Amino acid sequence: MSAIFERKDKLGRRIGWQARIRRRGFPELTKTFRTQEDAEAWHNKTLSEMQRGLWRDSTEAEHTSLGEALERYLKEETPQKRGARQEASRIQAMLLWPEMEQSMASIRGATVRAMLERLLKSGNAPATVARFRAILSHLFNVARKEWGMETLQNPVNATRPPRVANARERRLEDDEQARLLQACRQVNPELEQITRFALETAMRQGEILEMRWEHVSFSAHTVRIPRENAKNGESRTIPLTKTAEQILSAVPRRIDGRVWSYTGGGFRASWNKARHRAEILDLRFHDLRHEAISRLFEKTVLEIMEIRSITGHKTLQMLSRYTHLRPDRLVERLRSSSLD
Repeated sequence: MSAIFERKDKLGRRIGWQARIRRRGFPELTKTFRTQEDAEAWHNKTLSEMQRGLWRDSTEAEHTSLGEALERYLKEETPQKRGARQEASRIQAMLLWPEMEQSMASIRGATVRAMLERLLKSGNAPATVARFRAILSHLFNVARKEWGMETLQNPVNATRPPRVANARERRLEDDEQARLLQACRQVNPELEQITRFALETAMRQGEILEMRWEHVSFSAHTVRIPRENAKNGESRTIPLTKTAEQILSAVPRRIDGRVWSYTGGGFRASWNKARHRAEILDLRFHDLRHEAISRLFEKTVLEIMEIRSITGHKTLQMLSRYTHLRPDRLVERLRSSSLD
């Protein structure tokens, strides 16, 4: 049994049309439309799909908002990932978007494009926008495969990923290192120690802040980065320079076993304060990794594969993005070498 009814308000005025389908072997379906034509089109299409065995229940997708699905994703999927903390922060920001009130079934490619464009216009880097896009895409795939929303199509597939072309060539110039270290010392002596340590080891910010004394071996002159702290998910052990060891030797031991007292949020605030004091506003902490890797090529006799084992890059192509050698250094090294 199925029918289409005219819906009226308390004053008898028409406010829409309701289509209802009751068919043995299927759940009862009811849906409201603004026009009779839309109601009839949905009614006929649904009946046809049922008769041909093509119908799939879209109730779950229609009654679950994007925000509700994202909250479930945050609880069930995000904790399983290595970058759970960073992803959780992005999802918390996403939950404030106006699109979160829309149903999963109503999200289209145009909706996703609007969200991504808004992120780009607000100043987010293409790589950051790509991470938000990846979360949305995985959300729809999980909802379709595991949460009973089989009718969903992934609307993210109808969008182009933002072009990530944000490789930087920023190196420390002239007296910038001295000015930076002085400013860091004025903000917090530990900030100066971390900055100097980054220049000695080429370690990432997160890898440094998560260091524990149990990972440091003064006898072996190494520091181990466990898998859970490494960006690429692979543990590695890197050698310490004499300067790096001297920096660590001056760090007071903490009861909790952590090397540094800084957390991510506090470190970012201190780093930005130091940048302003040093008047080097275009420098990011990650640029110190670029600087350190380039110095490994310029000032050491290490081979490229040895440097790769220190930096943790999976491919030489990725390593090359972080290596920006000064032309004068190349001239000096070439002229001091013999090609015979």
